[in-house]
Amino acid sequence: MSARTRSTVGLGFGTIGVAGGIWWIPPDSPALLFVVRLYSNHVFLHDRLQALGWLAPALFVLLQAFQVIISPIPGEATGLLGGYLLGLPPGFIYSTVGLTIGTMAAFAIGRWLGAAVVARDVPNHVAERFLFIGRTEGAILAFTSNPQED
Repeated sequence: MSARTRSTVGLGFGTIGVAGGIWWIPPDSPALLFVVRLYSNHVFLHDRLQALGWLAPALFVLLQAFQVIISPIPGEATGLLGGYLLGLPPGFIYSTVGLTIGTMAAFAIGRWLGAAVVARDVPNHVAERFLFIGRTEGAILAFTSNPQED
């Protein structure tokens, strides 16, 4: 079984496990009632955020950073959420900080895992072409050259 197949099967079982766990939450559980109240009562939501103090913006910054790293989290929704919950100027600043941290983390993960993933998933002649362009012509030419030219 290839690594890609194992990953797909693992993701499928993980999704089924999370969905099953959500399915088995009792409708009158305190955690579920709290989430529903946060969603339906905006005054309660803002009171809870105020009670968190500095932790609310910190958690939002982490959410934005994870949104960059974990692609299924929609970035538009989290940006809108920050503006709504934290206010437009602070939400914009916190969002920018979180996106910057997430991008730096994504680049670090790419550098850490990049060579192994590229060697496994990208044909050797394609990888060599981009490495050659990056070394000799600069990074900007990797985006402006036409790979069909030869």
